[in-house]
Amino acid sequence: MKVLIRKTLTGTEYWDTEAKRTLFVPAGEKPSFEVTKDPKSMIGGVDLASGEDMKVVDDLPIGNGDTPVVTDLSKLTIPQLKEYAANSGIDIPADVTRKDDIIAYLSDTE
Repeated sequence: MKVLIRKTLTGTEYWDTEAKRTLFVPAGEKPSFEVTKDPKSMIGGVDLASGEDMKVVDDLPIGNGDTPVVTDLSKLTIPQLKEYAANSGIDIPADVTRKDDIIAYLSDTE
């Protein structure tokens, strides 16, 4: 399956899901392969060359060193909640140990 990744002034990039690599088609040329439109197994995005940028993911996994965007703290485990707090610059008091208490504390401090 080949899926559109993005369009630029120089051409269009596609992701080949079988070969796990990017395919580049120069501007003005047609791809020599069939392109899958709106695959249900992938998260869609926006053509940044002609559209407005928008968020396409609500929750990001923790562990990449950046502060994640999390909309539902109840989906996280206690270690993930503590890492989320650390990445956000929030110190959780030692006496706050239960998951519900940590979520309440984080909700109050944000």
